[in-house]
Amino acid sequence: MGHNADLAKAFAAQMPNARAEVIPHVGHLVFLEAPERTDKLLLDFLAK
Repeated sequence: MGHNADLAKAFAAQMPNARAEVIPHVGHLVFLEAPERTDKLLLDFLAK
């Protein structure tokens, strides 16, 4: 996976109201590989 997660977190830290979530053992197709977790993260973010 390299440093992608660290880069995403650093990038999100520079944007207002942004956040980076890392779901272990999931690749680029997060919405297919972990749909329930993805939906929950998105809905929780949008509810704020």
